[in-house]
Amino acid sequence: MTAALVLGAGGLGCEVLHLLARQSTIHRIDIIDYDLIEVSNLNRQMFYGQAEVGQSKALVAAAKLKQGKEVTGHAVRMEAMEVDFYRQFDTIYCCLDNIE
Repeated sequence: MTAALVLGAGGLGCEVLHLLARQSTIHRIDIIDYDLIEVSNLNRQMFYGQAEVGQSKALVAAAKLKQGKEVTGHAVRMEAMEVDFYRQFDTIYCCLDNIE
């Protein structure tokens, strides 16, 4: 079972998630993003609409991707997860724009 982790479900993260969801070799996708959906996100982030404003990006994206795959959203900062959490993934995609 191939597992992928996407850090960030914003503009870049949405595109990466869309592509991963279409891959038959990816069976599990986890998403980490602590941010909430804002009106300014709607024109560049394909998973979100007006009805989701104020909700968690990670949780909304995960709910929309659950189509035959195991998808889990984590509405936390990446630093909140233990090192062992990261070790379970075959690939990690960093789509963040606001970390040091």
